Amino acid sequence: YFADRDQKGRWMGARDVEMAKPWRREIYLDHRPFPHPSLRHEIAHAVASEFGDPIFGVAARRIAGVPALFSPGLIEGLAVATDWPGGDYGRLTPHENVRALEEMGMRPSIRALLSLGFLAQSSQRSYQTAGSFVRFLLDTYGAPALRRLYHSGGDFVGAYGKSLASLETEWRAMLLTISVPKAIVEGSRERFRTGSVFSRPCPHAVAARIEEAEEAVARGEREKAISIMRDVCHDAPEEPRH
Repeated sequence: YFADRDQKGRWMGARDVEMAKPWRREIYLDHRPFPHPSLRHEIAHAVASEFGDPIFGVAARRIAGVPALFSPGLIEGLAVATDWPGGDYGRLTPHENVRALEEMGMRPSIRALLSLGFLAQSSQRSYQTAGSFVRFLLDTYGAPALRRLYHSGGDFVGAYGKSLASLETEWRAMLLTISVPKAIVEGSRERFRTGSVFSRPCPHAVAARIEEAEEAVARGEREKAISIMRDVCHDAPEEPRH
């Protein structure tokens, strides 16, 4: 538990990331006002190590007895499903967020999220969608079945006696019973608009260009600054602040 982001960066190298190492039963957080926004999520990762694979403590299919095919959708989905917002948190549930994504035509497929395709999606969309699906499984079929699924790394037939496609159909039918006002849908559009980390330019490179443009303005080289900022807008067109 670090005093601030700078101290965390010095000691573990990740200044802006809060994380868990399930195989060590450890979580890494910097100090925040109560309630800490990441505490429950990271604790869930650590606790899930009790029924994850025996080496890394996460959801992974085994090849020749070795956990090799990790399922980011189950790993993060379980943590999001556990850190379910209560009424005093003032935020939408993942079910409501997924309904908003459906209204915007932006919901990722569950099958993609259960593979490394999870990393190709916007983190906001992928976390909320996976969390909604896993929470549906937990509420509908109970914790023991979900623990079996997690331990297997994604054997839905073995855990539930049903295929992934069948369970996804049930989940989508449940989502249709949830109503999200149009104003909420539009209010969510900005949060969900960005792509995955792999579809965006390096933020350090963008920041360096912006700094270069600011220096050009300070020197009175206005046209050069405009040209640099046009390059920034071309590389990161989804960010209106540029």
